[in-house]
Amino acid sequence: MSGAGPRVVIADDDEDIRELVAFKLSNAGYEVRAARDGVEALEAIMSFEPALAILDVMMPGLSGLDVLRRLRDGEGPADCRALLLTARA
Repeated sequence: MSGAGPRVVIADDDEDIRELVAFKLSNAGYEVRAARDGVEALEAIMSFEPALAILDVMMPGLSGLDVLRRLRDGEGPADCRALLLTARA
C-alpha cells in the first residue's frame, strides 16, 4: 500500500472493540493489522513491524502486559511503542 500512514497493531479479544478501533485508525490514515489474542499480537508485531501496538490488558494466551514485557525484552522492533487498553473499571 503506497503512501499509507504509520503502521499500527490492535490486539483485543473483544471483536467489537477490535473492529471499532481498527476502523477508526484506518479511517484516520493508519495501516492497521488486528489480532484476537496476545499470541497473534506478538506474531503481527514481529512480521508487520508497527510504530505502535495497542494491546488489551486481558487477553487469552498472552495478556497485553505479557506482550509488552516481551517487546521490552527485545522480542520485537526496538522502536515499537505500546499503548495498553482495557475496558475494566
